[in-house]
Amino acid sequence: MLITPWLDTAVPLYALEIAGALRAAGHDIVFLFDSAQFALNAVSSRSHAAFRDLHHEIAKLGEVHDVTAQTPDAAPWPGDLKKLAYENAVWRTKGEVLADAFLAEHPELPADLAAHGAKVHAALQATHADWLLMPGGVFGVSGLYMASAQSLGLDFTTFDSGPGRFFTAHRGIAAHSADLPDAFARLTEQCAAQPQMAEYVRAAAAELFREREEMRDHFQFQTTARSTSPASAADLLVCLNYRADTAALFRNRCFPTVEEWVVSVLDWAAARGLRIRIRPHPVQRRSHVRSTDQLDQIIHARDPEGRTAEWIAPDAPVNSYDLIESSRVVLPFTSTVGIEAAYLGRPVVLAANNYYESLGFATLCSTPGEYFAKIERALAGEAAPSPAQREAAARCLYLAVRCRSVHSLFTPQPADFAEWVKIPSGELWSRPETADLLHSLTNRIPLTWVRHERRRAAI
Repeated sequence: MLITPWLDTAVPLYALEIAGALRAAGHDIVFLFDSAQFALNAVSSRSHAAFRDLHHEIAKLGEVHDVTAQTPDAAPWPGDLKKLAYENAVWRTKGEVLADAFLAEHPELPADLAAHGAKVHAALQATHADWLLMPGGVFGVSGLYMASAQSLGLDFTTFDSGPGRFFTAHRGIAAHSADLPDAFARLTEQCAAQPQMAEYVRAAAAELFREREEMRDHFQFQTTARSTSPASAADLLVCLNYRADTAALFRNRCFPTVEEWVVSVLDWAAARGLRIRIRPHPVQRRSHVRSTDQLDQIIHARDPEGRTAEWIAPDAPVNSYDLIESSRVVLPFTSTVGIEAAYLGRPVVLAANNYYESLGFATLCSTPGEYFAKIERALAGEAAPSPAQREAAARCLYLAVRCRSVHSLFTPQPADFAEWVKIPSGELWSRPETADLLHSLTNRIPLTWVRHERRRAAI
């Protein structure tokens, strides 16, 4: 059980509560206590002092390994330090444009990560554990733990959260829905054997799609309702993620940066007289997640008269589903829009690593040449999703939107923590959502699948 300060949130106490539930279920818990501080993840001195006090209390509960005090492993940390440092800089500066400057201001960061990574590796070996539970899996020290766990063949689970919701993933990053393909395979087999279940999932996907396009869903990302008149046609629709979001960490595949991806698509389209639309994620209209990247200015400088590209601002009163249906091919980064586009029958071509890349309804590419060749094929009408592929997209949409996130007060978010900490542990863990979490962790079953099974039982 990794206990870490984690940016002035309740993550260490959240992890401790989970550890208590696992102990009560008969598991032996070993605590990894990591108080390392870096330029990219330093917490306040008050929080750090409280965290050190917590160390003494945890020692009363079981075996504790202080990672910071470990003798470094002689072998180098097995991950890509340059990539880890860069992607964390992107997170810290809310975009790619300032990441290199941040690294230049903190030249010690790669060496610090390398030194601590050797300690992490040594600590994981010293525990002789068979499973690791840790927050995130991408930011700061958690990226060190994931790479070491994979190198050592150590089973692991990550957890993450937003206000009022939590999610997990076995053997991968929670924010990337890493174990959704496992749940998808289970659901596909179940639907093949039970026609009534296939019909239930089909209907559930249709209903949640209506919720999203009509702005009745939990997130309400859309800025306006669907239009009653058809939108003007475009050849390509490029859908961006919020680049600083850890959901995009290590996602680049065909192109080293998002800027290079977008500019390459723009130049390729311009050379062929194609029209493209570029839509940042609508969430970026909210100030606290606004990107520091200035792709709109880069695109305008390259295409000042707008002959090829139309930039649609995050707060523009345009519904993304109108854009999908008026486009011939959809080019997402890693977002759910790729699932929805396939569901609507549009070809989806991927240049980045994505949790739904292997599920049969989107085309993943490994090189720029392959990427543009696949787009060409899709524009020629040779890659429209078949009925079976659209059905697969419906199953994925149902799992990703309906089952992956668990709505609950039990999260490490400060406001949620202030509420659930008042609830006695017995009562807290008897609730359906926390009981499902414990079942998932104990049996290494995707939480997404456990939540689906609870829905199935209620049919």
